[in-house]
Amino acid sequence: MAAKKHRGHRPGVTVPVAVLLGFAPLAVGSWQRRNQPQEVLRFLTVATTGYDYVGHRWTGEFLGQGIGAIGIGMGLHWAANKFGVNRMLARAKVPILRI
Repeated sequence: MAAKKHRGHRPGVTVPVAVLLGFAPLAVGSWQRRNQPQEVLRFLTVATTGYDYVGHRWTGEFLGQGIGAIGIGMGLHWAANKFGVNRMLARAKVPILRI
């Protein structure tokens, strides 16, 4: 019986770039408010949940910069998997890059 070819993947963790870029607006918004720690926490809370704990109300003002951007990144990563872009990058041995 012939030996089977090893068809595995390289060991290690790869971070999907599209999903990582979805967190960029949160990082930029936090960086802009870096001198006021309370404002950073408020921005992150409003951008990810929509609830403004200072005004005690729900607001969708910053949801696009939080959950919206992360969702777009995840959707882009899903589409790249569906159309085989990540597989092509892996076969080309592009280091650590997955969309």
